[in-house]
Amino acid sequence: MRQITLALCGVLWATGAAAGLEICNQTDQRHSVAIGYKDGDDWVSEGWWNIDAGACREVVKGDLKNRYYYYRAEAKGRNFDDGGYFFCTIDDEFTIRGADDCAARGQNRVPFALIDTGTTATSYSISMIDAGKSEDARAQEQASAPAQNAEPAREPELFTVRGVFQECGASDDRGGCAFHADGYKWYVWEGAGTPDGVMDQFYNLNTGDMIEVSGDMLEFNDTTVEVIAHQVYPDTIRDEIANTTAGIQGRWVDVDDRSSEIQLYGGEWYDFLDGAYLGESYWRVANSCEESRGSGPVILRRSLEYPDTYDCYLITGWDAIVLQVTYLGEARQPSYTYERVYN
Repeated sequence: MRQITLALCGVLWATGAAAGLEICNQTDQRHSVAIGYKDGDDWVSEGWWNIDAGACREVVKGDLKNRYYYYRAEAKGRNFDDGGYFFCTIDDEFTIRGADDCAARGQNRVPFALIDTGTTATSYSISMIDAGKSEDARAQEQASAPAQNAEPAREPELFTVRGVFQECGASDDRGGCAFHADGYKWYVWEGAGTPDGVMDQFYNLNTGDMIEVSGDMLEFNDTTVEVIAHQVYPDTIRDEIANTTAGIQGRWVDVDDRSSEIQLYGGEWYDFLDGAYLGESYWRVANSCEESRGSGPVILRRSLEYPDTYDCYLITGWDAIVLQVTYLGEARQPSYTYERVYN
């Protein structure tokens, strides 16, 4: 069996191109094509378009509203070179809203591949080419395509994480929101692919809310991640990690040195001495750490100056008034008792 691949040899038309997403079939066999895309808060899959060898079909009409689309192509005796993004399909013509519970709805759950149209495209044209075709043949086809005027595409990485909401605001003349998960600060920016409805959900959150977020990971740095969010909703799993994270949010003063105060808001830890700000780090609650030898829960505190290092604090007790921890980074393992400060 031969495989097919989707080559990005068509691209952004500079001027005068018809709007929409066009798929061309440069194989020697007729293919049936389905597409997937995000429509507001819903994932949608549609099909099938039958595309004869040497023909093209416009599968999305009008100006493109999304950067990312997904496709699947089927033909007798050929395997699909998929990209691991799953949607629901049926054998007949279809439009399906939702990409979950396919089997329960009598549908097929099958893999699709990614199409990245770039950040400014209103139209895009791509071609299916036999994977066995020579590199010289591909180069000749690509050389005859219209010139590109977009930045090189970068394939996103799908993710789903549990985290704690931090804040929304403006930075570098753009608005966005941030949350913490897995020791990183995750940024969701307006106008960068996240639907307006999802951004509105972020703006309605409060610092310290436990959330679950899914989407496309675009940029991964030492301490931050930039993403396109597809969904955000309250984290309904109220386990020890979630309960502890939510329960110890706020201001705490050291009972043995009342000039020393820590503030735990969202996933950020602020140190103060005599009311003066000393510094910031990231924190999260985990079941255990290497130093705790299976005991927990613990607070993992991540330095922004040395992001590869974590300090581990064993939580020995907490309630609405008192937080007790033992620092496991020193041989003597000092313990601290904090008292909640009410504004």
